Amino acid sequence: MRSLIAICFAMLLSWYISQSLSIAGEISGTVFDTDGQTPKANATVFLSSSDETLRARFNLPRATTSNNDGRFKFEGLVAGAYTVRALHEADSTVATSQTRLPNDGARVGVWLTLRQMRSQDGSMIWGVVKSDGGEVRVDAQVLYRKVGENDWQRAQVDEFGMYFVRGLDAGEYEVAAISGRMARVPEPLKRLLTTSLKPQRVTLQGNAVLRVDLTAVELMRPALEGVKGLMRGALKLQVSGQLVDEDGKPLARMPFRVTDMRAQFRGKGGNQFAMAMTFDLRSETDENGGFSVTVGDLGMRKETLRIAGALAAGGEITLTFEVEGFTPIVVKLPNEVVEQILKREVDELKADVGRVVVTRGITLKVRVVDAETGIPVAGAKVLVSLNELNPKIAELQMRLFERAEKRVGKAVEKKMAAMRWQFFSVAGEDGCAIFEAMPLTTLYIYVAADGYEAAQRQITPAGKGRAVEITVELKQQLEQKRNQTKRHATEV
Repeated sequence: MRSLIAICFAMLLSWYISQSLSIAGEISGTVFDTDGQTPKANATVFLSSSDETLRARFNLPRATTSNNDGRFKFEGLVAGAYTVRALHEADSTVATSQTRLPNDGARVGVWLTLRQMRSQDGSMIWGVVKSDGGEVRVDAQVLYRKVGENDWQRAQVDEFGMYFVRGLDAGEYEVAAISGRMARVPEPLKRLLTTSLKPQRVTLQGNAVLRVDLTAVELMRPALEGVKGLMRGALKLQVSGQLVDEDGKPLARMPFRVTDMRAQFRGKGGNQFAMAMTFDLRSETDENGGFSVTVGDLGMRKETLRIAGALAAGGEITLTFEVEGFTPIVVKLPNEVVEQILKREVDELKADVGRVVVTRGITLKVRVVDAETGIPVAGAKVLVSLNELNPKIAELQMRLFERAEKRVGKAVEKKMAAMRWQFFSVAGEDGCAIFEAMPLTTLYIYVAADGYEAAQRQITPAGKGRAVEITVELKQQLEQKRNQTKRHATEV
């Protein structure tokens, strides 16, 4: 028995030694002062990596302090690419070097010569970005602007969670940080959403180096927390009603699908936000066209709705129904059901949506003209949404869709159609934008064009008409009208 224990202990010890040797990689070196010869004591030396796997495994970045000989050491590493940074805050000096361990047992040396942080001209702001919990954020971006300016400038946070903004003029600045998914959203949307930030205001003296540490604001955090809550209890919603065609005839024994749910809320501050959940519920109507489906584990979750209820002052929730041979139809849940959902007082709800009329769709023609001259506005951007949008959001959406269309061509139209809740087009030379197979429901139309004020319309197609045409008049912006007046005066 003792022999068996001894053998097991030896095997365990051998395994432990092998594991220890497998992570015996080492990075060491010396920090020198700006002269490149004098070892620098008490410099903070950081180790990190651009490799996310290494950062997670070794909890990087980690830090140590150079000794009286300027020496430092990081042990217990594996093969991979690393970055070493020495920083002496009192002297406003920094040095950064990249290195690589070729194998798990390798040992490499790094020599770092400190340099002044700021460039020769201008001042500098730098700092570390952390989360609310004090963790270093390497996925953040820093937004900054001089007080009085409209546009935000941005600086990327590196693998140490640090940012450096050089060449600044003296004056007052606003500085903030955003992290996570929001750090990677398109720039126009980011500029709009930064109105929610509460930036730090700092005063920068001439030729100064100012440290401003930031706490990253996760503007998408509610949505991310909602995703974390997906594994917790679900709210089951039983939706019933009757499917009929354009003539009011019940669609008996007809297969159908419920493909997605959209929740559009009005924030307590007046802003709007939305959530979308995609699924595929398949069912069949009875002999009278009646139906009953339960939306639950595949879609709505308590945690997501808890966040929505905390942020929302009101709103609407819609489901998309699809019947083969007909245009998808968006069905709104009754207001009282939405209110109960947001209150989250029950685990199960029933919603009767009544008669749901499915059609083969309409063709919508939007004609855009100059309000004063009646001349068609070619190139006007037109967005048709099945949900009401904040006009600024709608305008930004159109810009994004236009960019995507230029990149991938007409393929974007199929993508937009597949979304079934927003449709985008650009008016031709005749000022017309045409949308085919549109669902018979309330449509929100947003129009924008260079030199004109944005406009919006709302229509609810009635009856069985196959084509609907509307005209949207755009007013010229004041500056545009002034320029035209000047040109006319010059010609006269």
